[in-house]
Amino acid sequence: MKNKKDSTVIAIGASTGGVEALKEILKKLPADMPPIIIVQHIPASFTKFLAEGLNGVSRLEVAEATDGEPLTPGKVLIAPGNMHMTLERKCEGYYVSIKEGSPVYRQCPSIETMFCSVAKSAGPEAVGIILTGWGKDGAKGLLEMKECGAFTIAQDERSCIAFELPKEAIELGAVHVTTGLQNIPKTILDYLQNNIMKGEDDPEYHPAIIREDRERNRYGQGTGQQYQGGSGVRAIYPVL
Repeated sequence: MKNKKDSTVIAIGASTGGVEALKEILKKLPADMPPIIIVQHIPASFTKFLAEGLNGVSRLEVAEATDGEPLTPGKVLIAPGNMHMTLERKCEGYYVSIKEGSPVYRQCPSIETMFCSVAKSAGPEAVGIILTGWGKDGAKGLLEMKECGAFTIAQDERSCIAFELPKEAIELGAVHVTTGLQNIPKTILDYLQNNIMKGEDDPEYHPAIIREDRERNRYGQGTGQQYQGGSGVRAIYPVL
């Protein structure tokens, strides 16, 4: 089976608490990753500094995105503040469009705008990740990505500074796997290496393992999410 690194685009959306979450994820990823695009809710004057800071802790090249910039393996592009970033595709490959626009869910850049463009341009050749934050920005867009065949991940409540954003996506049914921040890089890599499939109906899907966790008090339903049962609240995680 072809390694998904050859054709995948990874899109990450984050809000409150996202800067540290992004640092934890990017510093654990290898240099040969597929291209990554990120929307982080942050004041416009800080996005360049965010890119520089993440570049300093990652083996990947991290930069603030510019309009028309092509996506390349091993590079991470962060949406500039007060500008929407969308994924576009032409014969030569993927590139980002950076444009002014009205806020979406009161946000510019908007996670929703990015995710919807990824669904349209990349379809099943994408991974969507929603991290810690308040609000609803990106939840419906992540569902659109999933419905177009993308693999989707949400950060779990225990590791979030603010769980509202991932929770919205989980409740919409937009998420394949919900897991802790520390486990997200491994989940991405295992999916890219064909060790995790997109749904339990897939004959190649790897069964989940169940870990007791009585400290949790919120739960959802479905593969890779949390559910309540038995002697406490349990969390389902993919086999890694």
